[in-house]
Amino acid sequence: MLARILASLLILGFSSFSSAKTVIISDLDDTIKYTHVASFTKFFHGLFDDHAFLGMPELVMGLKAASGVDAKLVIVSGSPKFIRSNIESMLKANNISPDHLVIAGQTSLKPAKLRLVVEKLVEPGDDVILLGDSEESDPQFYLDLRNQFPNTKFRIYIHQVSDAVMPAGVTAFSTPIQVAYDENQIGLAINIANSMLSQMTDDEYENLEILRYHFPEWKPCLSKSDFLISVSAMANSVSDGPLVNAYYERLIEPTCSNAF
Repeated sequence: MLARILASLLILGFSSFSSAKTVIISDLDDTIKYTHVASFTKFFHGLFDDHAFLGMPELVMGLKAASGVDAKLVIVSGSPKFIRSNIESMLKANNISPDHLVIAGQTSLKPAKLRLVVEKLVEPGDDVILLGDSEESDPQFYLDLRNQFPNTKFRIYIHQVSDAVMPAGVTAFSTPIQVAYDENQIGLAINIANSMLSQMTDDEYENLEILRYHFPEWKPCLSKSDFLISVSAMANSVSDGPLVNAYYERLIEPTCSNAF
């Protein structure tokens, strides 16, 4: 009997030292993928568009890579199920390899799917990073999810693609490097910025076409001061202040001074 008790205590002891993992759960449309669900005509076109917001593929895959071998990336979309093959093609075209792709079929069914993902994949002590956007109900969906699992550590990031006021408890972002910085992944933030800059060409017209997919006319502009504040650690603690300025001047400023 004593031996069994000692064995049980030993097993419990080892299990308590098991490392927590990170689960990244991301929305697709207007978070990673250029869609604009608020506009029917653009949404319809966007359903079959393979474009991702610049830097978002690098962000989700970079966060997973930086979180260790046990990290999971799950994409939960409210898109119609009949376009699953289109979504898979879009993800492949942008080098995004989720561990799980969940198609809810419609937005109203997303909360149940999100809860199921957490129940199946998340264990006590795990970290959960939630990525969504401001066009629909992601902020409230994610806050409700946090309330349903009070013992789980959630960090909520919302892609600010509209003028909607963000509720307390979520972090709004305009550029993916902001999320990388907030996750204390400074190297990833710099890599994302470099990747985005590398997509610029010497052709001004082509650059504007590229920029339309990052800062389209329906997405709020980010002032340079707000941008620099949001990534101040990159400019101050890393010798890449010029990179941060170049990123703003080449990617953000042109879209705020040109009417599309």
